[in-house]
Amino acid sequence: MFVRFYSDLGITKPGWSATYVTNTSTYCGGTTSLTAPSGTFSDGSGANQYGNNSECSWHIHPPDAQSITLSFSAFDTEADYDGVVVYDGADNTASLLGQFTGTAIPSPVTSTGGDMYVEFLSDQAVRAGGWAAEYSSITTGIGEILPSSSFVIHPNPNNGRFTIQIPNLGGQDV
Repeated sequence: MFVRFYSDLGITKPGWSATYVTNTSTYCGGTTSLTAPSGTFSDGSGANQYGNNSECSWHIHPPDAQSITLSFSAFDTEADYDGVVVYDGADNTASLLGQFTGTAIPSPVTSTGGDMYVEFLSDQAVRAGGWAAEYSSITTGIGEILPSSSFVIHPNPNNGRFTIQIPNLGGQDV
């Protein structure tokens, strides 16, 4: 759409005003929960430009995760107006890990615990190609930590091969 205003120097009037509304697709919205130990996600626009007024978030919280690392594989947002914010916790009240905007692919960020919260926010005007990210986590792999007196590791010292015996399981080796 193109609007042009013409005027001459002869007669003056109070003027005029106009408003317009654009309709763009919404590719993401709300909060998505990601619980796999690793995965990928994006603004959702694919080969299109992301939508105006996007407010999307992802809560990454794999079971038994000790930390989560987020890496971007593509990044193209309107500099200083649209971008991705990463928090070190379960929501946007947690400590800030990074705030990213523009076209440079950000460096990876790592959480200090088992939760990471990612927000994507865009304004009402200019759009760009969007972004894609992948995450991985370091997990304990053990859902319940047993007191040290409830199991035996032998031989100790060992050569890299050892047996863990848990007496509460009837003496079965695990």
